[in-house]
Amino acid sequence: SLYQRPFEQKGFQSIERKLEDGLVTFINNRTEKPLDEWVTILAGVNSSLSFFDPMSGNITQAATKRISPTQVAVRIALGPHESILLRSSTLPVASSKHQYPSAVVKTFPVNGPWKLEFLEGGPKLPKATSLDSTGFWTSLADTVAKNFSGTARYSTNFVLPEDKMTAWTLSLGEVSATVEVMLNGVSLGSYIGPDFKVAVPTSLLKKQNNLQITVASLMANRIAYMDRNNLPWKIFYNVNMPARKKENARDGIFTAAEWSPVNAGLKGPVLLVGNQ
Repeated sequence: SLYQRPFEQKGFQSIERKLEDGLVTFINNRTEKPLDEWVTILAGVNSSLSFFDPMSGNITQAATKRISPTQVAVRIALGPHESILLRSSTLPVASSKHQYPSAVVKTFPVNGPWKLEFLEGGPKLPKATSLDSTGFWTSLADTVAKNFSGTARYSTNFVLPEDKMTAWTLSLGEVSATVEVMLNGVSLGSYIGPDFKVAVPTSLLKKQNNLQITVASLMANRIAYMDRNNLPWKIFYNVNMPARKKENARDGIFTAAEWSPVNAGLKGPVLLVGNQ
């Protein structure tokens, strides 16, 4: 019935668990397109509906429309492959309203110069460098950077636009592979994608702002470097590691020596997006 699988009828995937004071539902958009739907669910007049964002840790009020004493419509807006937790509770949970996508937006590029500093990883730490714009560190001419796997920080300063906006979001563009975002010394959370968009509290924004984006890459480039230089890393107990593809085999054993560098870092573009 409608009230048994309401999220699936709107294109979402969901699973729910009962709590002492209500219900929590994990909601996922498994499609390749954004979904923005009003979903009618069972909820008493004393129930509060709030979202928990597992990426940022933010808890916000969901937009709702009361249909009847036992039914309420809740707005669910998720990008491709995004997920969120919806909690129905008899206790008030959230005070701030959830930030939904707006049809009327303005986009402001966060231009450079950017400073790129390598924090931890190997086989060697590349030297810090300045960039006119963001880009994968594997695109640098530095061979050490092409072989590097680990974490690096992109940082810049930007001026807040004078346009009056009701809400702000940072869109990071293309990232490989995960990031933590710091604005004016405050963490806005860690993100694993696939869509790297970060809600920005208006209370954190100043006229002059400092933005730091720390990226952690995959290990592929370092593994390839070690295989090219015959450095041992396949140290397992009682485990064989066969090559699934012929091009990854040498003497019957897996090798990454022929791999080209895998993109690593923050390609961008980084945009400050305002909702009117």
